[in-house]
Amino acid sequence: MRRTFMFVAALASALLFTPAGPGQLKDSEINGKTLNAWIKDLEDRDVSVRVTAIQTIVQYGDGAKRAIPILIGPLGLGSPDASVRVNAAIAVGVIGVDPRDMDKAVAALQAALKDPQGIVRYQAAMALGRLGTAARAALPYLCQYTIKDQTSWEIRKAAAFAIGNLAKNSPNGPEPVVLQALTSTFYGNSPDSAVQVRLEAIMALSEIGAPKGTREINQLKLCLENALYDKKDARVRLYARLLLMQLDPSYINDVNIVAIGKELTNPQLEARCHAARALGLLGVRAQSQIPNLIRMTRDKESAAAGTAITALVAMKDAITDSHIIEIASGLQAKEAHIRFYAVQALAALGPRAKAHVPQLIAMLADPDPAIVAASALALAEMPEAADTALPILKELTKHKDEMVRTSAEKAHTKIELTVKGVPMKLPAMK
Repeated sequence: MRRTFMFVAALASALLFTPAGPGQLKDSEINGKTLNAWIKDLEDRDVSVRVTAIQTIVQYGDGAKRAIPILIGPLGLGSPDASVRVNAAIAVGVIGVDPRDMDKAVAALQAALKDPQGIVRYQAAMALGRLGTAARAALPYLCQYTIKDQTSWEIRKAAAFAIGNLAKNSPNGPEPVVLQALTSTFYGNSPDSAVQVRLEAIMALSEIGAPKGTREINQLKLCLENALYDKKDARVRLYARLLLMQLDPSYINDVNIVAIGKELTNPQLEARCHAARALGLLGVRAQSQIPNLIRMTRDKESAAAGTAITALVAMKDAITDSHIIEIASGLQAKEAHIRFYAVQALAALGPRAKAHVPQLIAMLADPDPAIVAASALALAEMPEAADTALPILKELTKHKDEMVRTSAEKAHTKIELTVKGVPMKLPAMK
């Protein structure tokens, strides 16, 4: 999670492969070789064999950490072959590093930040970011040089990502060099021309927390206020506004909440979703935006509609009966995702939505199995009013879809026991 009022942003990943979970494949063979055999291949004179070995080793999860000393040495990050260096950098970030190897790994990755090949510099910065605060020693170089790399905006974005992960949780707050590096991307004489860099820098600021000194806080506020006028991307403006709210509660006011609410209609899907999440994190303080969020539940994009529902649930204490009626009207939508999220919202509201039990019972005949299952579980959240659904739920326990059968059985059991005076609580809906 980002810090207060922040939400997790989807960071673009340059991974070429996905590692197994801890302990998986520990003694297994991949393509006819054990982990030990693949590690031995890291020493092969043929660089193509070494690259194949690197890309395979990461699939062994935690067990692959045995290969780290080689990956950070002359046969990996120190190799004269750029393909080996870039794959080694990726692998170190994916596998992770044991504490005993951390200093050497950070030193090797920092050296890779000076690599003549841009792709190696990019992957080195990303790997450092994934190592987190244990790689804090690389901060000065990232702040003074990598984030200013003019050969590629992607390298600068990776640097901002890394700085955010390395500088967080500092007991004395972020260092001046960190604040200057991140704020220089969107404030000063030469702000970064790439919106992705500015956005990543603002998200990084949400990771590292507020400065300790009043002067530093005021300087940061000035930079963020400047970012409110970013003309290229609503997400930059949104994060700047949220960070200001984090720094100074006086910014949690109608003007700023309305400004966030306006982004709910932004043509950019990600901006709409971020705005809805932000309002949800503000909770009842953002209740003036409930009507706008309800309209967003009709969004043609499933992600937007779902995020709006989540925000509404977060401020459910401020939702009125008239709001519930508007939410329930989504049950009649042609789009399946709108019907589904309307059902979930009613389920979250529980007994407060019991007036809509007849509509939820009707949804048990929906052609979409996911909606049928969700409707059954929604009825179980208002069991005192849902006894008339018992015959239909009983029939649905024989449905061809396993999800429907399971949900119907759980709902039937809970409602039946409630009618008999035996309370039961279902697991939270996912």
